[in-house]
Amino acid sequence: MTWDYDGKRAIVTGAASGMGRATATALVAAGAEVHAWDVKPVEIDGVASAQLADLTDSASIAAAFDTVEGPVDALFGCAGLPHTHPPMQIVEVSWLGTREVIDRALERMGAGGAVVTVSSIASMGWRWRTEVLKELVAIADRDQARAWIDAHPEQLGDGYCLAKECVVVYTVERSVELAGRGIRINCTSPGDTETGMSDAFVQHFGEEAWASLPRPLGRMAKPEEQAAVLLFLNSDAASYIAGANLVVDGAATPAMGVVV
Repeated sequence: MTWDYDGKRAIVTGAASGMGRATATALVAAGAEVHAWDVKPVEIDGVASAQLADLTDSASIAAAFDTVEGPVDALFGCAGLPHTHPPMQIVEVSWLGTREVIDRALERMGAGGAVVTVSSIASMGWRWRTEVLKELVAIADRDQARAWIDAHPEQLGDGYCLAKECVVVYTVERSVELAGRGIRINCTSPGDTETGMSDAFVQHFGEEAWASLPRPLGRMAKPEEQAAVLLFLNSDAASYIAGANLVVDGAATPAMGVVV
């Protein structure tokens, strides 16, 4: 069993900064052919391609896939927006666009392929509205999914929690079917991490509330620590892990008395 990515073709969304950038950089070091996508320019030495890809736009997603030749071995869905953006825009990127990228990548995956997506500990409420989330996740068509959300404004909220909960439910829902094809799908739920989104979280929640969050390890995570987990989950070393939501929060949720 190995973490080696030699000879593997990988796509990373949200690669311009934060966890996505750390993931793409680590994949290059691990020998992967890395295709790094973001709505902002990606500048990482050693990537096979760096593409502008807007996950709110299906045409942009399709154009990005057109630049990648051959099968896809691993997909890392790291793109996302914080609470400072409009709720529907957050859902467009963190759920609808992410789901569209996954579905397109799966069309190019064979046995041995793997998908991992970044959710959040903000998804912990998914268990209390599972049936509603399953209804939304079952809608594969993007326009129809938008229409469902428009018809259920009470479910949208700040957009962030809904998007991240959908990621978890989708991962669980599709894992059995994909396992039958020899493809593994997992997600992670990071706690607070030192990225460019941290300032946006502070702005949304307030400095006092953000500072009061439990940090049993005494600090926030580094993007490289989150990336290491993502690389592990899509590697052959994790060949029997499928349908998992791996919480990577330094024991923050247990400190809050929550089992995720």
